[in-house]
Amino acid sequence: MFTQTKPTESRIFPTKEDVLLAITNVNSLDLGSSSIQEISEALWPIIENLIITLPPTPINTIIFRGRICQSKPTHLKEIIHPTPEFAKNYGRCNDIGQPIFYGSIESSVPTNELHVKDGQYYVEGAYITTKEMRLSHVGFTSQTEQRLASKRNLPTAHTFVKEIAKYGELNQIIYDYLADAFTREIPENKTYLYKISIAISNHLMDGECIEGLTYPSMAAKGNADNIALKPSFVNSGLRLLYTTYSKITSISNGRIFYEFLDTSDELNSDNGIIWSGRHLGYPIPDGKMSYIEVNGRSVPIDPNGERIYEKCIGQKIEKKTSFKRAFDTQNRKLEYSKTYFNKYNIHLSMDIMVMLTPVMHHTDPVWDLAHQNLMA
Repeated sequence: MFTQTKPTESRIFPTKEDVLLAITNVNSLDLGSSSIQEISEALWPIIENLIITLPPTPINTIIFRGRICQSKPTHLKEIIHPTPEFAKNYGRCNDIGQPIFYGSIESSVPTNELHVKDGQYYVEGAYITTKEMRLSHVGFTSQTEQRLASKRNLPTAHTFVKEIAKYGELNQIIYDYLADAFTREIPENKTYLYKISIAISNHLMDGECIEGLTYPSMAAKGNADNIALKPSFVNSGLRLLYTTYSKITSISNGRIFYEFLDTSDELNSDNGIIWSGRHLGYPIPDGKMSYIEVNGRSVPIDPNGERIYEKCIGQKIEKKTSFKRAFDTQNRKLEYSKTYFNKYNIHLSMDIMVMLTPVMHHTDPVWDLAHQNLMA
């Protein structure tokens, strides 16, 4: 269990009226003229009374991070979190000059978070955790679920969220308020409104034992989780599995189509990216793979029960036959061009399930729809 308490102060439990008054005070602030420090101080009487549990996230958790780029990246530093001089704008969790690694547990989410446009070049990295991480959390409430029209039941999405209410009505009031303030939609021309979510993030990620923050993705309508990580954990607890370089070819009716141009699963001694010129693939034959259910997703394993990860061992990427993928942002459905599967003799019954698992697992009826569309 984790509670926010300043070590130099004795803890005095407030009344409901005290907390509601503090909320009123925060809501009355002019975010345009108030500093993040001032907002943080106004939030403290609220956040210091929050009780949340922070179970460790296991080793080998995969996190996806995307970036829009002008040209093919050549170094890890170009695709990981920015250095302070390149953190030029407010973000949901970062101040100007404050590096934060933003990622998602779903591979389809970064393109939506970045609001990619037709013709842009896009790089996405899949990172794997090499040690446990403890994440604070915010935003998993029924109010957020309703506002985002999420298909998930956010208050029951995780065990640690379900435990909020057991610490009493006041704890739930605080969590609900922070969720509302943190998940507000921010217009592009009013990024100063991020100051309140930045102040909340700073509080919730305070402490050496906390590596980051997880919250529902607004761009994915709450149907997936984002993760914001401290650079200190990224540098010591994440390893790049592979990265893909692609071009957005079209966007239509909420669907994003893009073409893979290159992939990499190797860095040189200076963390330079070694591009392969090949598609991703699994290192053992289809017939040797089986699947297990992990957190609601189908995960491929080898005959020894070890998880299998994609490598750059597929067919050579040809300019006019690179496989295209589309993500339907409204229906959470991935579609792959049939020409790709026909050309490379991909077994739909096996591989399409694996390709879809970053978004859904095989018992999800949405997967059946995608499967039927491909087989049509």
